Amino acid sequence: MIQSAQFRITRGHSCLFCRQKKVRCDGQRPCSTCVRNGEQCRAGQRAEPPNRRRINPPAASDRLLQRLRLYEEALQANGIEVDEGHPPSPCPVLRDPPMSPPKGQMIIKSGSSQYVEKYAPWLL
Repeated sequence: MIQSAQFRITRGHSCLFCRQKKVRCDGQRPCSTCVRNGEQCRAGQRAEPPNRRRINPPAASDRLLQRLRLYEEALQANGIEVDEGHPPSPCPVLRDPPMSPPKGQMIIKSGSSQYVEKYAPWLL
């Protein structure tokens, strides 16, 4: 069943009624949802993404450099040396803490085993 492009809503675009009702539009014109509900099937425009605040990258980096200079000047004014010639040190590698010794004991009696913690000696 081949249909011409003029009678079909382009892929990814729902008609206005389907978009408003948040239901799947079958892409036909008129779509089956509009026919079933007696609505006029009108092709909708793709929703524009919300306006996002964009920072001009050069201006943002200039502001950051200015703030950095202010902090460095404040450190130097308080007698703290600022070394500009070295890159920041790498962070230390975090390792898992060493395992603690077992806090209980394994008891094997008549073919079955049971682990008893040192805080529950009454189970022995």
